[in-house]
Amino acid sequence: YAVPAAMLVAIGTFLVLQLLHRMVPGTGADLRAVLRAAATAEHGHDIYAPALQFLDRGNLRQILKMSTTPYVYPPPLALLARPLTALPMHLALALWDALNVSMLAILFVNVIRLSKARTLGELFFVGLIYGFFPLNMGLGNGQIDLTITVLCLATYLLYRRDRLGTAGMVLGAIALIKPTVGIILLYFILRRAWPLVRAFVGTALAGICLSLATVGPAVVWEYREVAMGWANAFGVLPLNQSIHGQLGRLFAPSLDQEPTGLAAALLFACEGTFPIIA
Repeated sequence: YAVPAAMLVAIGTFLVLQLLHRMVPGTGADLRAVLRAAATAEHGHDIYAPALQFLDRGNLRQILKMSTTPYVYPPPLALLARPLTALPMHLALALWDALNVSMLAILFVNVIRLSKARTLGELFFVGLIYGFFPLNMGLGNGQIDLTITVLCLATYLLYRRDRLGTAGMVLGAIALIKPTVGIILLYFILRRAWPLVRAFVGTALAGICLSLATVGPAVVWEYREVAMGWANAFGVLPLNQSIHGQLGRLFAPSLDQEPTGLAAALLFACEGTFPIIA
């Protein structure tokens, strides 16, 4: 039942997203940011200027009302998305939605197979992932997170099948899009999967060199400033449902403020235990 159920939900989700885009102009804001950065890079301009200006203003919650959010990913994602800039926005968004709902279906089927769920009750329980707030927010905003999630699962499945080189390249490609996910590499280091680690490093270095050659060292270095500012600014906003966001709010002195001092040390220690336990 897993494959037909996943396909039906994927098609239904795609149709709902198309209706949502017509009714709520702010949906798809993340993809618009990626496409704007792709077009900006193509013309040789600074892709991180909007993000730095937004951080300087300090009104973080304003992002919830923006139809095009600032671009905060590394340069490779903007370079990969460049072909989509030749399409009308509604068509590019529809193709992006199709990718995301396909990844959602693949994720569902693989979780079913890995968990060996067989009964309708078990299928329903796994189906609760469709109600996970960060997942739904990522779909509505046109984020790349679902693809990253599926690629992370693919990395682990390739590792289990002893295809360490391929797994390392996949994980390296993920880190070039969202570097924070690269912490998963610690799991494989603890497992002493050195061929995977070498492939990861080689892929990451190749992507960095490509970015340096395409957008220039100044823009690549500027990403560091954007990433640090974004992480510090949005760590404890209620919309951040990640492990870091949940723990950050637990230790934070007040809403929208990152923990400091001993509380920050405890937060770091708690987050550091996850890859070790895994």
